[in-house]
Amino acid sequence: MNRRDVSTALVASIGLAACQGDNAYALIGKKLPLIRGVYTDGTGFDLTTFAKPALIRFWGMWCSPCMLDMPHWLSVIAQVRAREQPLNDSSIVTIHVGLPPESGPNLTQWVDAQASQTATRVVNDASFAIMKAVGISGTPSTLYVDRDGIIREHAWQFKNARGVASFIRKITSLHNKE
Repeated sequence: MNRRDVSTALVASIGLAACQGDNAYALIGKKLPLIRGVYTDGTGFDLTTFAKPALIRFWGMWCSPCMLDMPHWLSVIAQVRAREQPLNDSSIVTIHVGLPPESGPNLTQWVDAQASQTATRVVNDASFAIMKAVGISGTPSTLYVDRDGIIREHAWQFKNARGVASFIRKITSLHNKE
């Protein structure tokens, strides 16, 4: 084994060790807990009543990585909703955790300003109760949940188009197996 092969193996093993310590990664295969909340429009929300696959995004307007990641998240939404995409019947919900910054719009104003083609219903989780109950430790964080409420995939910040494409491939494959 040459020096480059050893380096590659070392980097890969460190990466795998890091994933195993990721508590969101550990959620894969677990059922969502019974959690209720309220959408910004005042209607009730229950994570366990979708009866179809769902993408659930945890984020906050106060979170710099969330806001930097927003264009990539909007790309995920657009691709999932594409007519030819097998995922287009999935529910998409964003859960805003914490409080919006005082210097900007409130959560309802932010939701109302979103483009219609990528708008989603937003749950207000100002107290972080939903995030904690699910077991998410940081934002931005996205879960793909099957129709039985089982968490099948997790993604942190997408960062770029390649990250979006990889996530879409993974969840499409999972969706096609259902």
